[in-house]
Amino acid sequence: MAATHHLKLAGRNRESLLVVKRCTAALAITATAVVGLVPGQGNGAVSAAAQASGSVAVGVVCEDGLLLPIAALRGATWRSLTDDERAEAGVPLRLTAEARNLPRAGWTVVPFDAAVASRPLTLEGSALLDDTSVCTDQEGFHTDAPSARSRRPTDFIGIAVTGGVRVEPVETVQQLPDPASRRVGRLIAGLVEALEAERAEAVAASAGERHARRVPSAEQRSRVDVEILNMWRHRHADNDWYYFEAQKDYTEESDTGNTLVKGWLVAASSGDGASLMNVRVSVGNAFDGVTIQGNALGVLRVEDHAVWILNQQTYENRSFELVEIRRGRRQPACILHGC
Repeated sequence: MAATHHLKLAGRNRESLLVVKRCTAALAITATAVVGLVPGQGNGAVSAAAQASGSVAVGVVCEDGLLLPIAALRGATWRSLTDDERAEAGVPLRLTAEARNLPRAGWTVVPFDAAVASRPLTLEGSALLDDTSVCTDQEGFHTDAPSARSRRPTDFIGIAVTGGVRVEPVETVQQLPDPASRRVGRLIAGLVEALEAERAEAVAASAGERHARRVPSAEQRSRVDVEILNMWRHRHADNDWYYFEAQKDYTEESDTGNTLVKGWLVAASSGDGASLMNVRVSVGNAFDGVTIQGNALGVLRVEDHAVWILNQQTYENRSFELVEIRRGRRQPACILHGC
C-alpha cells in the first residue's frame, strides 16, 4: 500500500513541495541497512609527498584570514590539534603543543568560492585567541590571506592544507537539482517519517508524562512536512555519498519539540540502488547527540581515501569532525571527534 508524504525544500529564496510516494515494504528493506559509524578505524595511508615532509595538517580559514587548525596526520594516525580533554562548554578551545609548532610556510588555502584560485598561505606569529575575529571559539593563527566574505552558512572562506593531500569540493544539493538527488530526497522523506514514528512510539511508552508531551502525536506527524535543511554530495569510487540533515518543524505546535534526523547515504552513480549507512535521530528535541547545525566543508583526498570535513555546532560549542570513506568499504569511519 502506498503512502504519500510531502518534502519541503529549504532555501533562502525558495520553498516548494515535492510529493513523495513510497512503498512501505521498500522502506522496510531500506531501514534494515542502518549501521553505525565505525569509530577509530580510519587510519588513512599518507602519501609519499606527505611522508617526505613529515606530516599532513588541515585547518579552516575565517573571513578575516585567521587559520583554525583542525587535525594532523602523521604516519597512519589522525590527531586533533585542539586540546579536547580540557574542553569546557562555552569556553574557547586551546591548541595542542603540536599545533603551536606547525610549519609557518608551505600551506595552501583552497577557497570555497570556485571563482577564486587556490593560493599559498603563510602563518604569522604565535597562536592566539583573537576577540576581533569572527572566529572566537578556538585559538588560531593570523595569516597573510586577504579578508573575504564567506559564501557559505559559516564564517569560513576556505580549507587550508599542508602536506601531500588534495582538497575537493562537496556539492550542495538540498534543492534536489537533478534526478539522482531527487531520488535520494524521496528516500530521506520516507525514512524520516518512519524513524520519527518509531522513536515517538518508543518515547511515549517509556518516558515520563512531561517529556512525552514534547513528542508529536500521530495526528501532528501526519500534517507536518519533512524539510531537508542541508544535503551534500561527493563522488568516490563510483558511488555518490550524501550527508544530510532533515527536520520536521513543530514550533507552531505548542510544546511539541522538533524532529531532527541526520546521516549518510550511499548511492551507485549508475542510479541503481541506495543504502542508508548511518543515522542519528532526535524526536521532541531529546538530548541524544543530534547537534543544532552541521555543515560539510569539503573532502580531503589522501591516496585513494576520501576524508570529509564536517563542522558541527551546538548552542555552546563547535566541533570539527573527520569521516573517512575508503575504496572497497561501504561504511564511513569516524576518525576525529564525535561523528
